[in-house]
Amino acid sequence: MSKLWEILTRERRLWEQRREIEGLQAEIEKLRLQNERMRTAMRRCITCDYRLQVETPRSAPPPLD
Repeated sequence: MSKLWEILTRERRLWEQRREIEGLQAEIEKLRLQNERMRTAMRRCITCDYRLQVETPRSAPPPLD
Protein backbone atom coordinates (compact mmCIF):
# COMPACT_ATOMS: atom_id res chain seq x y z
CA MET A 1 0.00 0.00 0.00
CA SER A 2 2.87 2.37 0.69
CA LYS A 3 4.17 1.90 -2.88
CA LEU A 4 0.81 2.96 -4.24
CA TRP A 5 0.78 5.98 -1.92
CA GLU A 6 4.28 6.98 -3.08
CA ILE A 7 3.25 6.75 -6.71
CA LEU A 8 0.09 8.80 -6.14
CA THR A 9 2.00 11.39 -4.13
CA ARG A 10 4.64 11.69 -6.85
CA GLU A 11 2.01 12.02 -9.58
CA ARG A 12 0.17 14.71 -7.63
CA ARG A 13 3.40 16.62 -7.11
CA LEU A 14 4.21 16.41 -10.83
CA TRP A 15 0.72 17.61 -11.69
CA GLU A 16 1.07 20.59 -9.33
CA GLN A 17 4.49 21.44 -10.77
CA ARG A 18 3.16 21.29 -14.34
CA ARG A 19 0.30 23.58 -13.38
CA GLU A 20 2.71 26.02 -11.75
CA ILE A 21 5.01 25.94 -14.80
CA GLU A 22 2.08 26.66 -17.12
CA GLY A 23 1.08 29.61 -14.95
CA LEU A 24 4.62 30.97 -14.94
CA GLN A 25 4.92 30.56 -18.70
CA ALA A 26 1.67 32.47 -19.18
CA GLU A 27 2.94 35.21 -16.88
CA ILE A 28 6.24 35.42 -18.78
CA GLU A 29 4.42 35.78 -22.09
CA LYS A 30 2.13 38.47 -20.64
CA LEU A 31 5.12 40.41 -19.28
CA ARG A 32 7.02 40.09 -22.57
CA LEU A 33 4.07 41.54 -24.48
CA GLN A 34 3.67 44.32 -21.93
CA ASN A 35 7.40 45.07 -22.11
CA GLU A 36 7.33 45.26 -25.90
CA ARG A 37 4.29 47.57 -25.87
CA MET A 38 5.98 49.83 -23.34
CA ARG A 39 9.21 49.86 -25.33
CA THR A 40 7.31 50.78 -28.49
CA ALA A 41 5.48 53.58 -26.68
CA MET A 42 8.70 54.87 -25.16
CA ARG A 43 10.30 55.08 -28.60
CA ARG A 44 7.53 57.49 -29.64
CA CYS A 45 7.85 59.64 -26.52
CA ILE A 46 9.65 62.92 -27.13
CA THR A 47 10.83 63.53 -23.56
CA CYS A 48 11.43 59.93 -22.50
CA ASP A 49 14.96 59.15 -21.26
CA TYR A 50 14.80 55.74 -22.95
CA ARG A 51 14.29 57.32 -26.36
CA LEU A 52 17.04 59.84 -25.73
CA GLN A 53 19.43 57.04 -24.76
CA VAL A 54 18.55 55.02 -27.85
CA GLU A 55 18.62 57.97 -30.26
CA THR A 56 21.86 59.56 -29.02
CA PRO A 57 24.24 56.74 -30.00
CA ARG A 58 22.59 56.44 -33.41
CA SER A 59 22.78 60.12 -34.25
CA ALA A 60 26.15 60.83 -32.65
CA PRO A 61 29.09 61.06 -35.08
CA PRO A 62 31.62 58.24 -34.90
CA PRO A 63 34.51 58.83 -32.53
CA LEU A 64 37.73 60.14 -34.03
CA ASP A 65 40.72 57.88 -33.58
